[in-house]
Amino acid sequence: MPFVAAAVAIAATVATTVNSFVAAGAQKKQAKRKERAERETNRVTQKREDLKTQRTKIAAFREARIKRGQLIQGSSNAGLSLAGGTSSVSGAEGPISSQLGQNIGQLGTYQGFSQKLSALSQESADALAKFNRIGQNAKTLNSIFGAVGSIAKAGGDAFGSGSAAGAAAAGGGGAKALT
Repeated sequence: MPFVAAAVAIAATVATTVNSFVAAGAQKKQAKRKERAERETNRVTQKREDLKTQRTKIAAFREARIKRGQLIQGSSNAGLSLAGGTSSVSGAEGPISSQLGQNIGQLGTYQGFSQKLSALSQESADALAKFNRIGQNAKTLNSIFGAVGSIAKAGGDAFGSGSAAGAAAAGGGGAKALT
């Protein structure tokens, strides 16, 4: 009778361990899917920010061209000519170019920050994924050692060698088995 009980205990332990491995595999697969999705999300977000920056740059150039055109038109209406080299027209044109340069510079800085934030977000997601994988591996190893200890204990009980000795042989006896 003890042999049957031990066999049932061993079978249950093996089934539980196999189930743990299957679940761990499924969790790993889902973690990898999540990691890929986070990478894609970061990539798309960065593309969106780059596109916004590009559109803003285009709008800044357009605004500068319009202001320059208005300046030329206004000076033309006043009888001044750019070809004549009037200092008032040239002086008025300077701030337009200066403002354009400043706007483009700020957009470049914004884009650099956006790229850095995206890279840091990806680095954080990678670190979290690695952390989760390490935790899952530890749980799997713990499950294996627990199963080996349970099987050794059941085998020891079935064959009369005592539970502490059987568990100690499998490393599952803890401090009690060492004394």
